[in-house]
Amino acid sequence: MGSELVARLRKLLRRRRLRVMPKWEPCGLTNAMMEGKRMDMIHQTAARLQDCNLYIFDLDGTVYEETGQFDVYRDELAKRVSPDKTQKFLADLNQAFTGQHSLKLGSSYHLESGLIRQGQTVVDWAGQTVVENPTSNWIHVGDPWVIYRVAARHYGLSQEQVQAAFAATRTHMQSDDFPMQGLPGLLEAITALKQQGCHFVLMTNSPEPDSRDILSKLGLADAFDKAIFLAHKEFQARQHLAELRDLFNLPNHQMVSIGDNFRNEILPALAMGMKAIYIDRYQIPDRTTGPWEDSLVEVSHPRALAPLLQSIATIRSTKTRDRP
Repeated sequence: MGSELVARLRKLLRRRRLRVMPKWEPCGLTNAMMEGKRMDMIHQTAARLQDCNLYIFDLDGTVYEETGQFDVYRDELAKRVSPDKTQKFLADLNQAFTGQHSLKLGSSYHLESGLIRQGQTVVDWAGQTVVENPTSNWIHVGDPWVIYRVAARHYGLSQEQVQAAFAATRTHMQSDDFPMQGLPGLLEAITALKQQGCHFVLMTNSPEPDSRDILSKLGLADAFDKAIFLAHKEFQARQHLAELRDLFNLPNHQMVSIGDNFRNEILPALAMGMKAIYIDRYQIPDRTTGPWEDSLVEVSHPRALAPLLQSIATIRSTKTRDRP
């Protein structure tokens, strides 16, 4: 069942389309023409970010595209679940990732009551609507990591047990047994923008030692001017962003936050008048509307970042050359 779960997740990811690189139907167009249209879309999107001078990256789900870590995390959690509940735990995870469970990406989980909020509706674990609606302490399910964590807590694991499973997963990710490939062209795009005076910061909720090892495996060990670990996003995101603004002495509108969790990386930045690049890899229906259409760029996969950043660098370089 575990392998089937991850296979379903990977299939879900493969179905997603890149919003700034839409899938152009042939309609008699040659490959060259379709590629030209795709590049035009990237260029138009990049133009909205050409004045940004500080790029703040998330780590997991942003600078790499591997999903095998979820196999490891699932197994580490499962072996800590009571043996008589393991099969049900795995079955619920399978349903959660296929949209057949009340717990799903974009929902919220209430740890004390075990209730789940789906939009304005509150249901129990079995999906039955309830009247009770706690006003605080909801855990937003913004990415797959949270589904695993929430399900494990529901099945009786303590926070310490969940953290131990996560630490074991990260240790495996650090090892040679977990191959990782850097996103093609990302380091080159970052370097090009750095040469034009831009700054790059890593801000992640993960611990420092394993995060630095993962960056090294991805070829990004020296890509960032500053790194913030254990950032406690979403709750401390605005504080960190404000400190970075002051550190680099930049106005908010020249800063861009990049990540795959809307609540953690995107919403705080937009609320402060910054730009954002949202990697909507799972098409999670948790979006909060706001007057930031021109400040938000959406892509559907991490691999879209390199061509987007490279296009920004090209636009900036052209503007510099064209100055009298």
